[in-house]
Amino acid sequence: MRDPFNHEAQAWLFRARDDLGAARKLLAGPERFPAIAAYHCQQAAEKALKAAIARTGRPIPKTHDLRVLVEICLLTDTAFDSLRDACEELTPYATEFRYPGDAADPTPDEIAHALQLASDVVDTVVRLTSCGRDGAD
Repeated sequence: MRDPFNHEAQAWLFRARDDLGAARKLLAGPERFPAIAAYHCQQAAEKALKAAIARTGRPIPKTHDLRVLVEICLLTDTAFDSLRDACEELTPYATEFRYPGDAADPTPDEIAHALQLASDVVDTVVRLTSCGRDGAD
């Protein structure tokens, strides 16, 4: 029998991986888009954490605040505590560079770091929930 919570979690992880791929493509080649890549890094982490929440059957909050999402994940597994710092760093990227403002575009080093943090969040969610593995239904 198919596990509906696992199915939903896998769907969230699929989108999280899409965001990681988009961030990488936005940084490749001669024309780069670091501000939009930063946004996709945050989105990858957000969707991965929402996958972890979906796996539990809890309602998924409509928030871009990764700090809130990781707190919900901690209700199920204290190992999510390892993601607190990444969530703190990535949360501002949901809005900081999406609109014109005073913030300068992120540097290549900042984006490389954000991409690593987002990848770590996705990998940790897969490891802690097993929802990203094929055939896990």
